[in-house]
Amino acid sequence: CTTSAPIILDDNEDFLGPSRTLKAAEDPVWKIECGMEESTFPWIYPTGDGGELDAKRPIPLKLRDYCKLRLMCADKRWQSDSIWTFRAMNLIQRDDLCTAVNYHAKKKFNKDRLCYNIYPAIGKAIRGTAAFWSVPRKHLRAMYATVSKPNIFLSVNLQDDVEFLTHIDPKLFGHVESPNYNAIDTLSDDDYLQLVNEHSALVARMCHRRMLAFEKFISDKKHPFFIDYVVTNYFFKIEFQRGGLPHLHTLLWLDNFPSVDSAEGRQKLIEFIDKFLTTSISDKEIDPIGYSLVKKKQTHFHTFTCTKGVATVRIRRGRKFKDEESSKITEANHLKDFNKNYLNENEIYEKIDPDTHRELLEIIKAKKEFFERLKCRFGSPFDLATETHFRTYKEARILTRGDRDIIIKRLTEE
Repeated sequence: CTTSAPIILDDNEDFLGPSRTLKAAEDPVWKIECGMEESTFPWIYPTGDGGELDAKRPIPLKLRDYCKLRLMCADKRWQSDSIWTFRAMNLIQRDDLCTAVNYHAKKKFNKDRLCYNIYPAIGKAIRGTAAFWSVPRKHLRAMYATVSKPNIFLSVNLQDDVEFLTHIDPKLFGHVESPNYNAIDTLSDDDYLQLVNEHSALVARMCHRRMLAFEKFISDKKHPFFIDYVVTNYFFKIEFQRGGLPHLHTLLWLDNFPSVDSAEGRQKLIEFIDKFLTTSISDKEIDPIGYSLVKKKQTHFHTFTCTKGVATVRIRRGRKFKDEESSKITEANHLKDFNKNYLNENEIYEKIDPDTHRELLEIIKAKKEFFERLKCRFGSPFDLATETHFRTYKEARILTRGDRDIIIKRLTEE
């Protein structure tokens, strides 16, 4: 079974219409032949023209711009065709891949001269790769070094945005002003994901507009996003999740935000958090809407990463030992590890020759002095280092940029 229209092989175009046969491309890997799209999707192009390389088009378009305009067109033929959308995304990704090939692809000689006309934009990173995220990561590090630490981490989830459902089927899901939440809430995850995949262009446009609106909303200085504090800088990172829709990770820098170093600043932070966050749930009889929203939106459900078949999930943060004996054994093991670290450091100091390994000696000395000054030297018997100091294995080996570590604390009035 196939969704493709049959290819006409007869040459009698007067009787059977325009021919749908194409010759093999000279270089099918790198080139797109004229008329290929029209022949592949005759139900979209019944006249056989108007495709991506149509010579009759007065203004030539790049492939990315052409696909974007087709998806945003008022005519829904391209949006509703999942095969065409998949092919368009595949061609765009292939074009990005070609531009991201290593520079040696340019080293093709033509009459003893280098040919630079294969892909002039070689060097662009593909979305989702480590090279692609290295650029935003550098921007974030530059913002951290220039602006200081961010004040707020915020994650915006579009998974529960149901406006696109009302555009897909207004009879079933209602209109934008009055959605049919009964039909929306009973929609299964598989059916929801299928609708997202079938209308990927509509969902992408909706999410893009949401992101732009959120960016404009937090940038408003006349009506601050956090009421008393104006957002001076922000950093966005978009990720996709298992449900199909993207979510937005945000770092915000606020003007005149309270400091955690003073008791007054900590008190203001607690009051600030209490304005926006609460851990209580509304009464089901008094506020049924608030109760249902908390149960649906703010309650954790087990996924494939959680323990299956167990009603109670043990949280390891701040766990209590069952008896004093196990606590003593653990403390003894900790002390043993600390002593081992001390002995290891002393052994390193004894083995290093100051004349031949002076740089290594300076690194170890600087590491020791730095963490002793902060009273949280890695491997020393301090509660801060053993309980609340977290860093990656690489940071644990280098130990020279402790000022950028994340310290997780619980600030209370106790």
